[in-house]
Amino acid sequence: MAVLLLIVSIVAFTVIYRLWKARGECVQPLRIQSIHIYPVKSCQGISVSVANVESTGLQYDRLYCVALVVPPKRQDHNGGFKYQVMTQRERPKLATISTSIVEREIDGTREPFLQLDAPNQSGSLFVPLAPTEKNKEGPWEKIRLWRSVGLARSVGDDASRWLTDVIRHPKDRPKQKLDSHVANETQPRDKHGATYVLLRISKNHERQCIEDPKWGFCALPEERIAFADMSPLLITCQASLDFLNTKLKVPVSMTRFRSNIVLAGGTAWQEDNWSMLEVDLGSDVDHPSMQQNSSSEITQRKNACLYDKLLIRVMKSCHRCIVPTIDQGTGAHMQEYEPLKTLRSFRLASHVGKNEREVFLFGNSPLFGVNASPLAVSIGTLSIPFEDLSNQQILRNTSTAEHSHVKGIQIRIGQAVKPIFR
Repeated sequence: MAVLLLIVSIVAFTVIYRLWKARGECVQPLRIQSIHIYPVKSCQGISVSVANVESTGLQYDRLYCVALVVPPKRQDHNGGFKYQVMTQRERPKLATISTSIVEREIDGTREPFLQLDAPNQSGSLFVPLAPTEKNKEGPWEKIRLWRSVGLARSVGDDASRWLTDVIRHPKDRPKQKLDSHVANETQPRDKHGATYVLLRISKNHERQCIEDPKWGFCALPEERIAFADMSPLLITCQASLDFLNTKLKVPVSMTRFRSNIVLAGGTAWQEDNWSMLEVDLGSDVDHPSMQQNSSSEITQRKNACLYDKLLIRVMKSCHRCIVPTIDQGTGAHMQEYEPLKTLRSFRLASHVGKNEREVFLFGNSPLFGVNASPLAVSIGTLSIPFEDLSNQQILRNTSTAEHSHVKGIQIRIGQAVKPIFR
């Protein structure tokens, strides 16, 4: 009898072990599925196959923002600031403005330009990404976004006229009843005659994440951002979106969440427990997308990779405002404020095991994705903190939106990502 029980136990253990192993093998490792850059805050983004990584995030990401010029008599109500940054929370029509990076010939040389287009707008707006003394830009002004301050300047009157024509409609203000983000902000009313400008952040005076009195405890002193809400990078997982869509009557795409990096593989909501992400910068050569390349091209790609790995620090879970309820092509709100309404039914901080402080700070905002920041790169066993990298090691790319091969720190579709859990 004892022998029989022993045999049954061994068989049962073997079956359970094989099932557990098979389950683990079904979970695909994480890889970069897509990369997105949003040159102008709250406008449409650009999907790219490769992007340069800088200390403030992806190159060109949220480098610009649209701002309302605050009349002098109202500036005291705006903290003394001349400009009020506009987002889709206040002006959902920003979602209809498309962006692209193109080359134009100036004085016999090809220079990169930001191109903006909008429905029913006869012409495009072109803004030089590498402005010179010939560009008539405004003076540097202090600009506040949420609770941190940086320096920015207007790129010129042409951009102001173009944006004002597109945006200036007083009845376009969205309902705010679900948006806890804007409840404590002073929002200038969009009256007839309001003027909008396109602002560019100063590369030497970006906003410091640690200055934010609410979320600064998540940041390191060296972490800076342009016009992103609070972190250099926003990362989401396709598995989590797939899970969410099983609960929605009308599925949504990842564009609603405006992430920089979308990861494929893994399991839904595993991002809740990440502390770090390790990107294998040379691993994309093994991806199926590289199979069409010749062996010499693959070798060239391997040789062009200066660093082995990129270490990304996860700052916190990303709490969501009303923006995911806005169609990122039309600017229209989805019925019943989805997917925010459904996310609130199972993705509040209290639902996912956050501590008391986080439950209080996240409040009624559901969690989807993570806020993150580049931390370091490695060459073999040598680790180099991002703040120690010289400007010569992060080279400015002056190519088109596809960002052709240049030396520097780059992420690419297909690269393997190893999560480090808390």
